[in-house]
Amino acid sequence: MVGRRAIFLDRDGVLTVPMVREGRTYAPLSLSEFQIYPRAKDAIQRAKDAGFLCIVVTNQPDVASGKTTRAIVDQMHKVLRATLGLDDIEVSFDPSGSNTPRRKPNAGMLTDAAAKWGIDLTQSFMVGDTWKDIEAARAAGCRAVLVDHDYENEPQPPPSDYQASDILDAVLWCVAQ
Repeated sequence: MVGRRAIFLDRDGVLTVPMVREGRTYAPLSLSEFQIYPRAKDAIQRAKDAGFLCIVVTNQPDVASGKTTRAIVDQMHKVLRATLGLDDIEVSFDPSGSNTPRRKPNAGMLTDAAAKWGIDLTQSFMVGDTWKDIEAARAAGCRAVLVDHDYENEPQPPPSDYQASDILDAVLWCVAQ
């Protein structure tokens, strides 16, 4: 039996507008800072129309550090689900710098979702905006798409299979493959 195909999506910088300070990207800490990119809804609908599952995989270490609460992150995800019609959201609340299996750049969130949903990772994609997303894609055996925001002070990501200008560009490339 052939597994299902998925597009795994990072949250901040791919579906939602990140906070950028001094050339580094950060997650929004409150609902008032939480903003979905305008083309995200169209992108997700096109992916779903093409038969892909759409699953968010996101590191949210600000809960562990006390900068925000799990309840606020859960509210953000409720908004994402309601607005975009996502199939699932996998979250690592592990602190920054930890090397747990589920925290990107490790592949745990992707492999957990693959087991849960019957996904063939070799026929799937990971869309992200940082090196951690590209490394997670490689570790899971997915093709990697970088939404390139050219962050000034983030580590340079390894080569991806495609560099996209935004989420819609990324999804259109995935669907065409």
